[in-house]
This record gives sequence, C-alpha cells and structure tokens, in this order.
Amino acid sequence: MEIGIGRQHRVPIGPLSILLMLAGCNGTKSDAARSGSEADRVAVVASRDSEASPSSAEYRDSAGFFDPDGYYVPVGGATLDGHELSWLMLHTNDVYYDGSLHYDRPRLVQPPEVFVALSPVGQDKGDRYPCSAKQISPDSLSVQCLGTPAGDVSIDGHFLDMTGKYGNTLAYEQQATVLLVARVVLKRDGAVLYDQMVQFQFTSGD
Repeated sequence: MEIGIGRQHRVPIGPLSILLMLAGCNGTKSDAARSGSEADRVAVVASRDSEASPSSAEYRDSAGFFDPDGYYVPVGGATLDGHELSWLMLHTNDVYYDGSLHYDRPRLVQPPEVFVALSPVGQDKGDRYPCSAKQISPDSLSVQCLGTPAGDVSIDGHFLDMTGKYGNTLAYEQQATVLLVARVVLKRDGAVLYDQMVQFQFTSGD
C-alpha cells in the first residue's frame, strides 16, 4: 500500500504508523475487539520483520537504543538530473521475532536495509533502489546508492534528534518534522551532476 506526500511523493505506509492507528482505535473498542487489534498489530510487525536472519542476530536493550527507522522526504524536493528523489528509507531493527513482539529487546538488522525512491520528473510514481550504509548512528548518516537510473547517489549528514524512536514519537507523527540534514551528491561517470545540502522530513508512512 502506498500513500502520497505532497504533490509528487508517494510513500508506502510504514508498520509503525499502522501500529499507532490501531492503538488509537483500541480505546473505543470492547475487550474482544482489542484482542483482535493486538493480533493485527503482531501480524503487521511480523510481516515487516520476517526476512531477518536469526542465525546472525544481535540483540540490544531498548534503553538508549537509537532507532531512526522510517522514511525521510526531501523538503522542497531534490531533482537529480531528471529524476526526483522521493524518499530515503532506513530499516535497522526488528521488534518481532520468535513469534512475539519484543519492544524491550530489538534485534538489529545486519546489514541495515536502506533504499531510495526515484521517479522521473513529472511522474508521481517511481521505483526504489538499494543502498549500502557506511554509517547510521545518533549523530551521523552515510549511505551510498550505486547504479540508480540517475547515477550514483550518496547521502551524508546528521540527525537533529539523537534519541531516535521517531516512529514512536507522537509529535513527529502528527506534524512533519525535519530530522535529517544531509549533503546529497549525484555522480555519473566520475562527473558531479548534483551537490546540495537537503533537509529531510521524517514520516513512518502515514
């Protein structure tokens, strides 16, 4: 399922947004309905986390754990030689494993899953392309997306809120907030075609 952000961006609905919407509905339902909603939440998170490999899993205590997972949409757009950068997606951890939710002990996704979405200028819908993460930490982000239709894209910057867990922060769900500032560079055949500082608003997909 996808959603539109602005006039040109379409972003898939993220699992954490679905969890929040389900949680909001729970307050007006009966106990039986709440039990059903809980099952739905587990199913949604399980679908997101099912591809993680438990054989090489690493676990972290949730206290102080930096969780930047979600989508980052360029403010004002970013046109990379005929292609629009729609969003950057980060997936660094799973909370569903061994058949249940573990918000207190998330499992790291190694390597992190990182994608960018690019669409030809003038088209609302594009495709996503994989990136490699050189660094994702509370104060720094460095990713490279090689071989996209526009060329080789690098995004290097820093987060403005080093606490993370943005998808569980109600204020960030209710209002688009700039949480990442990064230098976006596009290269093709060694030539620099785009080099700009870009602000990114966070959304978990709603």
